[in-house]
Amino acid sequence: MKQITRYIFALAAIILFSTGTMAENTATVIKQINGEAAGATNPGEVAYSNGTITVTPSVGYYLTVADLTVVKALDGQNAEARRRAPGIDEPIALTATDPGADPSGVTTYTFTVLDTMYDYVITANFHTRTSVEGATVTVLGGPYTYDGTAHKPDVTVALGDVTLTKGTDYDVYYADSINAGTGKITIVGRRTYNGVITDIQYTINKAKASVQFVNHEFTAKIGEPFTMPKVTSDPPNLPITYRSSDSGVATVNAETGEVALVAPGEVYIYAEFEGNADYESASDYFTLTVLQRDIDPIDEDVVIIWKDEDFIIIGPDGKPVERKLDNTVIYDILFTLDITGDPSESDGYDETEHCIVLNHPMTKFDIDYVLSQEYVPGTDMYADDYTGLTFKVPAGRGYVIIDSSTDGEHQMMVKIGDLEPIAFNHTEREKDSVLYECSAPTWVYVYNGGKVGNARMLSNHRAKKDRGHVKIFSITRSSSSGTGIEYINSEAVEETDRWYDLQGNRINRPTKKGVYIMGDQKVIVR
Repeated sequence: MKQITRYIFALAAIILFSTGTMAENTATVIKQINGEAAGATNPGEVAYSNGTITVTPSVGYYLTVADLTVVKALDGQNAEARRRAPGIDEPIALTATDPGADPSGVTTYTFTVLDTMYDYVITANFHTRTSVEGATVTVLGGPYTYDGTAHKPDVTVALGDVTLTKGTDYDVYYADSINAGTGKITIVGRRTYNGVITDIQYTINKAKASVQFVNHEFTAKIGEPFTMPKVTSDPPNLPITYRSSDSGVATVNAETGEVALVAPGEVYIYAEFEGNADYESASDYFTLTVLQRDIDPIDEDVVIIWKDEDFIIIGPDGKPVERKLDNTVIYDILFTLDITGDPSESDGYDETEHCIVLNHPMTKFDIDYVLSQEYVPGTDMYADDYTGLTFKVPAGRGYVIIDSSTDGEHQMMVKIGDLEPIAFNHTEREKDSVLYECSAPTWVYVYNGGKVGNARMLSNHRAKKDRGHVKIFSITRSSSSGTGIEYINSEAVEETDRWYDLQGNRINRPTKKGVYIMGDQKVIVR
């Protein structure tokens, strides 16, 4: 009987296989979303081939190995339900090909096919990915200061009571993380999370810069070279520009820092870095005291004529600027002119005729007061009270020769030391020779003496520079008069000189003003 039964089962099996009821190792897929039937929604694709399941979730969905169930089937029915053999209803063990793979991406899972007589029913339970866009993001760290490196602060991302894990639940991307300004962070959900969080910002402050002179106090004299002190910067090689607080005292080339001394006074020279995208502005300065140059006696037989470059300097902007002549030495001649008010009415240098114009007069009271105060030429007090030219002649005998003209109403005065001044008034240019004889270096004063015969004239009177009350074209010191006539103060007449009147009679010395012969020279005694 048992043998007959075996034959019956064998025959049934033969019949089953021959009639096509045997399994072919295929799979039926059932899709779910969060444990519910997917219906018309397609959360992803599931493909099976000989023990390998390939899952491709649609956008917004994910699936892990725990969400995939595989059971055996025969003729489309669950094989485990038939309980054909002990243990047949146990789940088939699946293995993820890449356990670390992103469950929202294409992933493969495998199991071992031991019995090809079965088909399979695959239940894929897809889950909806959770958006991070409602999460709270906290930036850990900052603000930062620019140092040339990237600053990338950590963040925490909390979605409700759940703190997400960086690299598992989200990725972090940084932009503008090096330069000063606003760094930007972007959070992108991954794996079981999706969505993007933008506009997360943090601050990178500008770094402090420094500009530093090695020293901060300097003294220089006009006419002598002055070297700009060394300036350093941190970071090195910052673009630095230079400026002067008073271009009337000293100018400075904005790019090179080369300083040109203009007139006595105190000035601040600045080195400035205006700042840039990554560094704050910085500056430093030094104090420069500009002194009058030493005034030596003017050279003998050197004709001092005026040149534009002596009186016109090039300013920091590249434009010509008139040198301030209110207390300045050029060619050992001290210029203390009145340059206040309208430039056309003040004293100064005339570029057209290349001459010094003296429009501001000095009365006899004015000059006597200056000398009584014993001011030292070159000091501020002297410049405040004396208007004109001042220079020295050495000890000995010689001539001061001045090429000048006046407007016919005003007179040029030449005063040597304590002697009475000698007046000159001629509308045409002439060279006037004034004899000096002194035992020590002596100051010579040349100034506008005011209107002829008007000793009470107000000292604030003005004239147009283009007209010019007194014009001085050159000054010379020589051992000879250089002209056919010379002028001398009556106080300077020496009895030892050979004096003659115009009739040829020798006299001991002139006793009154007039024209005389001294040696071979015609002399006017004032």
